[in-house]
Amino acid sequence: MRTACLALTFLAATALGQTPAPPANPPGVAATVNGEAIPLAKVDAVVKTWPTAGAPLRKEQLRLLRADVLDMLIDATLQRQYLAKHGPKLDPAKLDRAYAGLVENARRAGKSPAEFAREVGGEARARADLTAAMQLQELAEAQATPAALQKLYADNKDHFDGVTVRVSHVMMRVSPGAPPGERATAHAKLLQLRDEVVAGKLTFADAARKHSIDATATAGGDAGFVQRRDPNFDDEFCRAAFALPVNGLSEPTDTPRAVHLILATERKAGTPSTYGQAAERVIDLHFIQHQATLLAQLRQAATITVTLP
Repeated sequence: MRTACLALTFLAATALGQTPAPPANPPGVAATVNGEAIPLAKVDAVVKTWPTAGAPLRKEQLRLLRADVLDMLIDATLQRQYLAKHGPKLDPAKLDRAYAGLVENARRAGKSPAEFAREVGGEARARADLTAAMQLQELAEAQATPAALQKLYADNKDHFDGVTVRVSHVMMRVSPGAPPGERATAHAKLLQLRDEVVAGKLTFADAARKHSIDATATAGGDAGFVQRRDPNFDDEFCRAAFALPVNGLSEPTDTPRAVHLILATERKAGTPSTYGQAAERVIDLHFIQHQATLLAQLRQAATITVTLP
């Protein structure tokens, strides 16, 4: 099994499908997903481990971070519920071999089996996560026809050629479950900033320093070079960045958890590839896209009630 397909990656590429009128959740519950509760304490436990840029989070930043964490826990819950009912059955011997491989990799890194188990929350938790990852891989492989993989390569040639674009951005955070008016307000604010930058009344860097809710704000919004399919950025963000000429400024760009104003400052051409050279990475991207599509479908069909304070 490919290493890239072992990790459970819950992508932020879908919108939060909330049901408008179910009863409120009990106290101490941040959300229910098809009747299953996500405790508020679990959200806050994850938030405490979240890396920040070294500075304490402002109240609004903390509120948005908690919403983002809850959104990822909702994805994880939906995925686990689906696999419990529809996940392919795995050969126990295959699972044992895969887990032994992870333990061996840890041993080579100087960790004992016990140390590895503690790091991943115990052997039972590690095996459960590994089972889910292997089930997801089998589901994705069933759709990975040669024609589908060739098309995926052609549609993402910039990514496989290693083309990169350096970007700066101003980000207004908007959680997926936010009222529509909150996203509209972010759009209006970014349009105003865009007009001021275009008119020369404000530099883009100053706009980012003053208004961006992101760690890059202190660097004038500079996020460095991004790939066309970058694991650190939403696909909508990368698509907009790659559509810009150098020194081009985007319109307000929606992603699941934010609205961005994006400035492309540099572009590197990369190295032309062939499908044969990129075949393994094409399979990895197919897995990621399959998972994102599945989550989008699960959210659309789910009953989700959010009461995060």
